[in-house]
Amino acid sequence: AQKKFRHAAYHIELYNEKNTLILTKEGTVSYNPTNGTFTGTLSLNGMQNGLYLIKIKTNQFLNAFLPGIQQITAGTTNQLSSVTLATGDINGDNTLNILDYHLLMGCYSDLLPAQSCTEENKHFADLNDDGNVNQYDYNVFIRELSVIQGS
Repeated sequence: AQKKFRHAAYHIELYNEKNTLILTKEGTVSYNPTNGTFTGTLSLNGMQNGLYLIKIKTNQFLNAFLPGIQQITAGTTNQLSSVTLATGDINGDNTLNILDYHLLMGCYSDLLPAQSCTEENKHFADLNDDGNVNQYDYNVFIRELSVIQGS
C-alpha cells in the first residue's frame, strides 16, 4: 500500500556569524513521494536582516546544515537553499548505527512476518515510504551508512 502525501514535523536552528544559536523553530513540511522532496514554509517574525547558518532536522533523517550562508531579509519571503538529508535514523538519535539496524531488521518482512515491530518503528523503518519494510529499505539504510552522523 503506497503511502499518501505525508506531513512531518521539522526543527530548525539559526546561528549568527559568531556561530551562536539565536533561534529555534518548529514547523511542518510535506513530503511528495513523486519527486522525493519535502517542502514547507516557516514564519520568522522578529528576525533581523542578516546572514545565518541554518540547521534542519526531521524524523527519520540526520541533522544537516543548509549549504552556505543564508541571507535573511526581514519582512519578505526568503527562499532558502535546498539540502539533501540522509535517511535511516530510525531511533532519532542523529546517528546511523547498530541500534537503527536492529529496529529495521525487527520490522523487516519480505517473505516472513516482522519479528519484533511496533507501528511507530514500522513507520520510521519504512525508509523509502512505500508502506513496507523490506529489502528496499535495507538497501537505502546500507547506502546511507557512509554518512553515519548528522551535523
